[in-house]
Amino acid sequence: MQSSPTPVALPAQISRAPTNGGIEAVASLPNCRLLALTEEFANPDGSFKGWLSDGNQFAELAYLPAKGFHVTDCAALENGDVLVLERRYVPFGILSARLTIVDGKKIQPGGKLSGMELLRLEQPLVVENFEGLAVQRTPKGTMIYLVSDDNYSPFQQTILLQFFLANSNH
Repeated sequence: MQSSPTPVALPAQISRAPTNGGIEAVASLPNCRLLALTEEFANPDGSFKGWLSDGNQFAELAYLPAKGFHVTDCAALENGDVLVLERRYVPFGILSARLTIVDGKKIQPGGKLSGMELLRLEQPLVVENFEGLAVQRTPKGTMIYLVSDDNYSPFQQTILLQFFLANSNH
C-alpha cells in the first residue's frame, strides 16, 4: 500500500540558517520521529543545530561533527541508532569523508550528539564529494551505500560505495 507524501512543517529557527547551510540530513526514526541535522547552522559551542520532530512540534538538539567536517546525510538503523555521513573539503580539492554511528538512546530533545567513527575515507583511498547515505537491512546485518555528487563538473565523479555492517552479538 502506497501512501501520499505529507508536508512537514519546519522549525521557525531555520529561517536564520546560512544560505545553503540549513537542513542537510533527515532520518526517519523507528518511533515515527524525524531527525533533521544542519550543515552549517552553528551553535556558539561549535556544534550544529538539529531538531527532533514528532510530527507536531520540534525540539532542538545539536550535532558535533569532527573538526572541519560537516553533515551531508544521515540514516536510521532498525534499532534506533543513526548513521551520519560527514564531509570535509580543504582547498585544492582535498576531500575526506567519515561515517559515524550515534546511539539512538542519546537522540533526545536538548541532546548534543556526536558519533563514533565507523569509517574514514581519505587519500589514497577513493574520495569524492560524498553526500548521500542509504541503508538496507539484511538477515546478517546492514548494507550501507554512500554516493558522491559530481556537481556537473568534469573534475568530479559520481561514485557509489557499498559497505556491510554485520549484526552485533550482544
